[in-house]
Amino acid sequence: MKGITREKIIQICNELNYKLIEDFISINNLSSYESAFITGTSPKVLPVASTDEIYFNVNHLLLRNIMSRYDSMIEEYIRNIRKAGYFKLN
Repeated sequence: MKGITREKIIQICNELNYKLIEDFISINNLSSYESAFITGTSPKVLPVASTDEIYFNVNHLLLRNIMSRYDSMIEEYIRNIRKAGYFKLN
């Protein structure tokens, strides 16, 4: 599925020179992955700790770099919106 958050994560992976492979993952192959995450407007980049008996590293460096860059991107967007006068907090 396509979405804005997904688009931004792809952009971040490109900026960080992370090789991005988009493919379907069989449930039989999940245990071969070190880390996993889901994305969305509310959860932003949300690490997946486990699924059934398969556990993932929620502190994986690559994952944390993506999360950090995404948070920075949001903060920058909010600063620009405020600077333009579209968004003010009292």
